[in-house]
Amino acid sequence: MDRRHFLAGSAAALALAQAHAQRDPVLRAPLSLDQLPPPGAGKGEPFVFGVETMMVENGFADYIRKAIARDVGLAVDIVSGPSVDLLDKLEAGTLAAALTNAPNREAMLDKKGLIIGYRPVVVTTSVLLGPPKDPAGIKGMSNLAQAYTRLVEMGNQTATQVQTGQADGCGYVAQGENSGTRDLEAGLFKPAGAKASGAWLRTAPAGSLSAVKLASQWPVGGAYTLIEQSVLARAGRIPLKPVIDGIPTTYTVARSFRYTHPAANMLMGWLVTTTGKQAINGFKHGYRTPT
Repeated sequence: MDRRHFLAGSAAALALAQAHAQRDPVLRAPLSLDQLPPPGAGKGEPFVFGVETMMVENGFADYIRKAIARDVGLAVDIVSGPSVDLLDKLEAGTLAAALTNAPNREAMLDKKGLIIGYRPVVVTTSVLLGPPKDPAGIKGMSNLAQAYTRLVEMGNQTATQVQTGQADGCGYVAQGENSGTRDLEAGLFKPAGAKASGAWLRTAPAGSLSAVKLASQWPVGGAYTLIEQSVLARAGRIPLKPVIDGIPTTYTVARSFRYTHPAANMLMGWLVTTTGKQAINGFKHGYRTPT
């Protein structure tokens, strides 16, 4: 495609997105990853923005989409998915831009030059929940990696208690989808290697609240699990208690090297303007812009 045809197609795509925003500022149901339309840069397709499932479930995706339509006049269709899966789509060039929280995967793609404009735009915190009796003895530890080493040690030592439902067992419930939390967990368990396995370690079904529910239902006392603060706010009354809180959690935005959509640049530019930052900070549910 020559430059004139690309620019003409880009202008058409951008005009379509802006007209779409004027006609329909109300949020449509988020797409799932298997509904993602094939890319066709320069052919006037709508702009689809990938957003981590957790941000869709807590309302942030709805909120920020409306702010973009209001401030930029840009229509955005949201596709919801776990961060690692969204990053796979960026890498493959089937998604133009995404807001994700999977630092290990993001850093790898950025190093390879497969994502562009990679920058932090939202920060929040996560919390490690655990049984009130804290059988691993990790409450208040400042080094998260050391806390997970201790969890593995105690999990293996108390595997029999976990299997038989005795009170002193140390169990852990990992996230069940390729979310940013699972990406963080994988990095924390990696030094333990094969030791990070057994009856004491279970994987939750998909869904941001699933791990909390399974850990709360763990036989005798509950299990440990790592969740984002916004998930804890929606969990209701649970028997688990914060063991380590204030764990830094960062969402970054990036666009694909292989798939160019003119609206992606507009969106990414707006996110770091004063207006965009004010919109992010206005959400208030534990989300803020980086300082």
